[in-house]
Amino acid sequence: MQKTIVLEHNGNQVVSQPFKFIHACLIDDERYKGGGLATGARNALVKMFEGTVITEEIIEEEIEIKVLRNANDKIINMFLGIDEEVKTHQAHNRKRNKRQWAIKRSIQELHEDADYAIRSGQAGP
Repeated sequence: MQKTIVLEHNGNQVVSQPFKFIHACLIDDERYKGGGLATGARNALVKMFEGTVITEEIIEEEIEIKVLRNANDKIINMFLGIDEEVKTHQAHNRKRNKRQWAIKRSIQELHEDADYAIRSGQAGP
């Protein structure tokens, strides 16, 4: 499945080029220069829309900041290899880990209570 970004311009949906190795390189280069992932993702966004009606000037001046932030987030996720399926799986694992931790903590508290009862002589025969 190709990973693209869709932006609206003058009432038309414009689809970017697919995210490719060259776009990942732009992000990685910027990261190593100290510019960070977001700056690299912005550079990749401009490159992904090369050859479309959406130019760098349009990205800078006409596209809403919220839309650009969402597009940058998607590009960063593409770069990191995170897609919606992975996010869903990670959320499920976090919930499962919290439940497991709560169960372990409850068992530990039961053991502590039993140890206290035995030491204090409150345990039954």
